Amino acid sequence: MLLLCSNVFTIVKIMKQLKLIFLTTLITLVWIGARAQLPHDFRSEQVALSPRQASCLPGDSVIVQGQVTCLAANRILPFSNYVYVELISPGDSVLVRQKVSCKDSGAFVTALPVDPLEGFGIYYIRAYTTLMRNFSPESFAVEPLLVGKTFPDYDRTTAEGMKCTIVPHGGHLCSGTLQNVTIRLSNYLDDPISDVELKLVSESGEEINAQRTSASGLSVMSFIPQPGMRYNIRFEYERVKQEFAVPESTEGAPVVEGMVRGTQVAFTIKGVAGDISKLQLYAYDRQNGISRITLDRSAGSFRLANAPQVITLFLTDENMKVISEYTAMSRPEALLPLELPQVASVGKPVKLPEVSEGTTMIARLVPEKARWVNHAESQLLYLSDFRSPLPFPERYYTLDERERNGELKAWLGTATFKRFEIGEAVARDSSIYSYMPESVMYFTGKVETPSRKPFSKGMLMAYNTETNMVYNADLNEKGEFVIAVDDFSDGTEFFLQAVDEKGKPKAMYIKMPDETYPAPVISQRKTLGKNMYAKSEVSYEGGNWDKQELPEVVVKARTKYDNLHSTDHFYGHSFKSREVIQERGFRNLYDILKDIHGIIVVKAQKKQGEDEDSGSGNNMVAVNGRAFEIMQDSYVTEYAIYPTRGMSTLGDGNQVVVLLDGARTPEPLTSLMEMTADEIESVEYLRPWQALHYTYGAIAGAVNITTRKGLNNQKKEKSLGTMYSPLGLATAAEPEAPIAEKPGKYRLIVDLISASGIHSYESEVIVPAD
Repeated sequence: MLLLCSNVFTIVKIMKQLKLIFLTTLITLVWIGARAQLPHDFRSEQVALSPRQASCLPGDSVIVQGQVTCLAANRILPFSNYVYVELISPGDSVLVRQKVSCKDSGAFVTALPVDPLEGFGIYYIRAYTTLMRNFSPESFAVEPLLVGKTFPDYDRTTAEGMKCTIVPHGGHLCSGTLQNVTIRLSNYLDDPISDVELKLVSESGEEINAQRTSASGLSVMSFIPQPGMRYNIRFEYERVKQEFAVPESTEGAPVVEGMVRGTQVAFTIKGVAGDISKLQLYAYDRQNGISRITLDRSAGSFRLANAPQVITLFLTDENMKVISEYTAMSRPEALLPLELPQVASVGKPVKLPEVSEGTTMIARLVPEKARWVNHAESQLLYLSDFRSPLPFPERYYTLDERERNGELKAWLGTATFKRFEIGEAVARDSSIYSYMPESVMYFTGKVETPSRKPFSKGMLMAYNTETNMVYNADLNEKGEFVIAVDDFSDGTEFFLQAVDEKGKPKAMYIKMPDETYPAPVISQRKTLGKNMYAKSEVSYEGGNWDKQELPEVVVKARTKYDNLHSTDHFYGHSFKSREVIQERGFRNLYDILKDIHGIIVVKAQKKQGEDEDSGSGNNMVAVNGRAFEIMQDSYVTEYAIYPTRGMSTLGDGNQVVVLLDGARTPEPLTSLMEMTADEIESVEYLRPWQALHYTYGAIAGAVNITTRKGLNNQKKEKSLGTMYSPLGLATAAEPEAPIAEKPGKYRLIVDLISASGIHSYESEVIVPAD
């Protein structure tokens, strides 16, 4: 679709103001009663990823459907119009990178090819927007994909290789105060083990607490750790008794905990040693941004302007180093029922419920034993902002409301905020945004003279070689430019040409910056091949995760200088040689031009009117011996040449220029069109970037006519510009209803995303053999 602006200058000016406008929108004051106020919002975007299949074979294409959202201050629509989707190998190499349009309310669908030469294993699909690059790559959406293998069956028959993960809430245990720990029990395949009684015992064998694991293998224990005391988690499974050590308490390190009800947030700081004034307390949630709470005692409450759904409390020292953090959730709204089918047929689309207008539905059907299948609700609301040594509860979407809330609280108690560092965010404020949302496609660069000095007095012209669209941008005093273009597909080449103030092409060095992309960071790795007889051990990884600093991936700019002859004689459709003219039997230039690809010749008759002086517009006829005067208007034939596709963004001037033996031919073209074919040596349609070498202002291209007389004067021009291939848009796929390819048991996953909420559903579907 053509840009609505007739001049790209307008878009470039808008883009230059985009950062200021966006940051102004982000900076909102947070009201906390009489407490401190900070203008920190830190909005970002989140991506829900939904591969149509959980596994595939090398050589297949995986259809990926998704949704980009912005979940802040009741905003659901994203700022960005484009999303990047990548396929990452088990060795952390980006095999495929696609840029996909998400202009349709953030929704997108694409097809990721899997190279048939790639090996078997667990691959990862990752998605992010440019705006998301301001924050940690750990917040990008990541979905595992099993390639060339099958998922093993769930196994509960062995007690060997049991894994018990124990994570204290707040990051560490603090002696002498009541605390919670979350325990997850899993087997050698990391599948959750449910309905197992866990006992918390002291080193003397005294039983302190006992709980059974939930459907996702989770359990929460409450107890008061005593100084110097060791504790263990003890259980019996498949007649085998096992015991795992609870992490020791950390003396002198306080712990923060909290709860939220509506707009009221209560907090407690436990294990404070020394002066509390040396501690600082911050809170962050998507609805209110960052809040700083004045600490005058170890417990208190504060009120926010908007009710948070999930809020994280950060307890830091005076140097902004996080000592402890705790994430609390408000009481979630009751999940509205959604009727999902229980039975489906082989080869037929699953019948899905109808949804209201403005709601995006993402549905997929995966085998019953498929693992690591995420849902939009968990991806957008939790996994995009929080990390945990525990996977998100696997059975969460198959439980009733009470069980769901229990599992979510157990998981959030172990979670730490990962999108940004609180100290860095407070210190840098809005300067943390170095990447702005992509609302249009554009590229940047710098023009230098052959002596490598900035070329500033002129502009850069960019020609889309696929559509013949022409774009331009002014050069600043450093020779830099930002040029906005219409959407283009991947593989499209642009011809870049510098011109001076008079519009004359100049042979300049056009330097395009290397393209940079985030390093592939996979925080939650998946595995299938664990030894089932591995030694049992505690897998507690602690609450303080070191920030991973990985360099961005740099891809060299795809540019090349065109040193070849600027015309394309080998393209028979746009070049007619003397031999072709004779062979085809063309009568005149008009016949030749009609047979040239890329242009259209418009032939029209213009009304001239009556010549009053000469009466040449009158005819005398005789009827039955009497003379009658017939008034007749006179007409003249006029011609115009236009490109068959694409037009300039510079306004008027869309007609193709005509060159005769190198000289520009003025209108009208009537006499020229009647030139006999015997006089013509060759005719060629020059694309706009080729026409620059022959004439000025040919933004729609030019027809270059060489007569037999002018053949000896024809010169071969050299290109003065650069061919550039930026990353373009991948071909969009179409969303389809899920289909079962063979009989069996499946999991139907349905995500509903709208401004009123994000909800995910799951049900078992049976596909009979007949």
